[in-house]
Amino acid sequence: MKAGLAHPSGKKRPLFQIQIPQLIWIMKKKIKLFYTTCGTIKDGQMLAKKLLSNKEAVCVNLIKNVESFFIEEKKYASSKEVIVIIKTNLESQKIKKIIEFIHPYEIPFLAEIKIGPVNKKYLNWATKILD
Repeated sequence: MKAGLAHPSGKKRPLFQIQIPQLIWIMKKKIKLFYTTCGTIKDGQMLAKKLLSNKEAVCVNLIKNVESFFIEEKKYASSKEVIVIIKTNLESQKIKKIIEFIHPYEIPFLAEIKIGPVNKKYLNWATKILD
C-alpha cells in the first residue's frame, strides 16, 4: 500500500502534510514541563502561586504523599515530599534561575521533562495566559 490518504475527490495527498505557516507557529510556541520536589504541600502551593502570579507558568501540578529515598551522611534516609510539575514557555536557564531563587530547598532538584507537541487548543489557551 502506498503512503497517502484518499481524498474525497479521489486524489491522494501526502500522509504527513504540514503547511509552512503552521510549522513556524508550532516552532515558536512551545510548552515545557519541569519537575521538582519540595517538602510540604504549603511549599508546593507557594511555588505554584509565585510562578503563576508572575506569569512564569501557565499551570503547576502538585502530587502529594510521595516517599523519597536517598543517602544522607552515608546512611539511607527517606522523607515525604510533594512533586511539583511546572508547565511553562520559559527557557530552561530562565526557569532554573527562578526556581533556585524561590525554592525552599538549599539545593533543589529541577529537570526538564522532554515532551512532544502539545495539542493546539491547549497551546492557544496557554499562550494567551502567558503573553
